[in-house]
Parts: sequence; C-alpha cells; structure tokens
Amino acid sequence: MRVLFIGAHPDDFEYYCAGTFVKYAKQGHELFVAIATNGNIGSHVHETKEEIAAIRYEEEKKSLEIIGAKLIWMGFDDEYLIDSREVRDAFIDVVRQARPDVIFTTWKNRDYNPDHDITGYMAFIARINATIPLIKTDHEPTDHIPPMFYCQPSGHMDFVPDYYVDVSEEFETRLAMWRCHESQCSEWG
Repeated sequence: MRVLFIGAHPDDFEYYCAGTFVKYAKQGHELFVAIATNGNIGSHVHETKEEIAAIRYEEEKKSLEIIGAKLIWMGFDDEYLIDSREVRDAFIDVVRQARPDVIFTTWKNRDYNPDHDITGYMAFIARINATIPLIKTDHEPTDHIPPMFYCQPSGHMDFVPDYYVDVSEEFETRLAMWRCHESQCSEWG
C-alpha cells in the first residue's frame, strides 16, 4: 500500500502522525511525506530565511530516513501558504507523484496556524483534482480518489477524532524522529 502524509511545516509529520507511519513502515508499506512550506521563519536563533529553510529540510530528510519514507518538498514560504493556482497545482502534483492508497493530513478547520488549515483544505481538493486529466501538472493523473484522514493530537483545539491509533509501541521511534528536528527541540523543548 502507498501511504501519503501532507503537512504544512517540517516537523508537523512527527507531531501529528509519525507513530501511525512507524506502524505502516513495520508492515512494509511505501511511505511518502509531503511538506508544503520550507519552515523558513520557524526559528528564533538562525538569522536568514535561507539558512533556516536549509536546516529544516535536512532535519526532515534525516527524520524520514528512520522509517524509509520518501520526502516530497514543495518549498513554499512559511506562514504565507494561500489558496492559489500555484499551490493547488503543487498539491495535485504531490498526490499524482505519490499515487497514494490513503492520505493523512492536518485538520482543515480553525487550527492555530493558518498554514495547517490551508494544507488540510488543499489536500482535500488535490485528492479529487488529481484524477482530472485536463488539469496539467508534471505527473500523470491518478485513477482513483483515495480516502483521507485528518490527524490532530488528542484534545487539540475543538477537533474530535473518529479513530484513535495506539502508538505506544512506536513511541521510541517517533521520539527519535522528533529529535532529528534539533532546531525546534533546542528552541521550544
């Protein structure tokens, strides 16, 4: 099975659903993680956006190597993700590139960060529009619309999950993945 997570920022994956993906990795599934923004303002320590983006990219790559997931880096500016033709096309192309059997993404409703909201919304649109041949992107249209699950830490905002995934056996691997994001851990704990 091909499994895709679409997140807004480097480290969203580790926070939202890495434990679930560790379970998928143990079962031998093909994993993809798409990150919409480059995280280029996500630091209080580093001086330039370019430096921050490069660090966040390397951290995400290092994290995903732990479970053998493929990184799809969209590279949009952090905190400026908007519903535009360029963004829609990029999200559609992510779905076409990964050709997932299932998609996980952030909840698209009233999150504390608008990048999370727009990511969930764009992923919802992209999974359908990826099948439309007249929408042209770098990859060929998909032949099916995969089911989508929204991830959110339990009790976060007013999100009420339909399903819970017990990741207690995957906790140490998830923690190792989180520790790859040293620029975030050193700043925010």
